[in-house]
Amino acid sequence: MKNNNPIRCVLISVYNPYSILKFLNKLYKKDISLLSTESIYDILTNNSINSTNISDYVQFPNIIINNINLLHPRIHAGVAGRRIKDHSDMLYNRVVPIDMICVDLIPFEKLIKSKNIKLREIMKKIDIGNLSLIKSSIINYKEVAIVINNHDNIIKEMNNNNNCITLKTKLELAEKAFVYSVEYEKKILDYLKKYKHII
Repeated sequence: MKNNNPIRCVLISVYNPYSILKFLNKLYKKDISLLSTESIYDILTNNSINSTNISDYVQFPNIIINNINLLHPRIHAGVAGRRIKDHSDMLYNRVVPIDMICVDLIPFEKLIKSKNIKLREIMKKIDIGNLSLIKSSIINYKEVAIVINNHDNIIKEMNNNNNCITLKTKLELAEKAFVYSVEYEKKILDYLKKYKHII
């Protein structure tokens, strides 16, 4: 079974971090660096799990829309950057290679079921930061594992492979993530088609 480089840095941006606290704690105990959004940073800190706040890492505040700093070039360069070919550029620009992203998307069904919520408010809550992260990781699937679910299986594979995720698994994860993001965007499209008279 062929391995890639071990997981050293994981970015976390999930809708419900409490559901994966055990997974994140296991990563932390493996001495893996964790990058987290502001809200998740507070939750991890309260559960004795050290992480780096993404706002501090990119030196840009979380303004205008939720998790806008996930769109920062230092984040996407860390995900899409090739560890050997782009090494000098990443080093020069102080980009930390991100080996795994642990993300999911705000349930769109919950957004549209909210009472008295306007179309503009719904559009503003579309998870563009995580959608962009998913696509960046798919581009670089050979070097970045994208984890949306089945966290226990990921830990098992890491335990069996010196904290590495095999290329086969990374490709499977990328495929699942692509389907997940397309289905999410299809829900948005269907909603806009249904309510296009409001726009």
